[in-house]
Amino acid sequence: MRFIDLKILVKFEKEISENWDYSSAFRGIFGRILKKTYCLQKNIECNSCVFDNCIYYMLFEKKYDNTISFRPYTIRHDHSSSEKNSILLEFKLIGTLTEYFDQIAFVLIKLQKHYLLIRGKKYFFRIEKIVDKNTNNEIFNSEEGKILKINPQKILYDFPKFNHLKINFVTPLRMKYKNKLMNNFNFEAFINSLHKRLLFLNENFGDNDLVIPVPSYEGIVVEKKQFVWKEFYRKSYRQHQKMSLGGIIGYAVLKNVDEKTFINLKLGEIFHAGKQTAFGMGKYLITEVK
Repeated sequence: MRFIDLKILVKFEKEISENWDYSSAFRGIFGRILKKTYCLQKNIECNSCVFDNCIYYMLFEKKYDNTISFRPYTIRHDHSSSEKNSILLEFKLIGTLTEYFDQIAFVLIKLQKHYLLIRGKKYFFRIEKIVDKNTNNEIFNSEEGKILKINPQKILYDFPKFNHLKINFVTPLRMKYKNKLMNNFNFEAFINSLHKRLLFLNENFGDNDLVIPVPSYEGIVVEKKQFVWKEFYRKSYRQHQKMSLGGIIGYAVLKNVDEKTFINLKLGEIFHAGKQTAFGMGKYLITEVK
């Protein structure tokens, strides 16, 4: 399966709030401008439109399954930037969505004519630069104003494998267990849910070209775990209501992880886990415990 991993530096005209996650706001303005740019029948609802290969429909409206529906992208606010008038965003395009990179890049540049609405205030911005995280090459900067070609990455299985590891969640994991939101980390529920997500992405966006072995949880020991619930909300532009994006955040130390389970975990490190991954939820990193 191919994917494109972008790092986007966004600069604002004035100082912004540091205690705010901008993933949802950026996704919202991106979706609205994407629809305004490519929608051919703006006077009807998407489910009544005959153009089912529309990029907006594919990213925001299409139902791929009756029980689960994951979007082929993630947008995450990377809080590592220390500047008070800029943010870093991680924008990942998954599978067949990489074929639409030109259209998506065009919309990203068009966003600069608009603003983010945060707590009732308008924040005008510009896209300072876009970097391909795979090569660390700059594919756009505001001075030159042109987009360079990018080659999608392919999933390789040449990563080092280890059976004693730590999973550290960078963003909250929002996942259901026994029909309730999981408020403490359950590895069996986590790995089963992750495996289903990977299969879904592979079938719907990867042409079934990704090798996803069936994971196991038997014999795997959770040596230590520490999680807390982290709540934050987003304002839905379409539904006109506040929606929860809360989940558990923390880490777990695992021992006796078999190779098949490890491969699933490494794929999840790329594609995130749980619900609301389009907002950057379920991002985690794996490190070896020595």
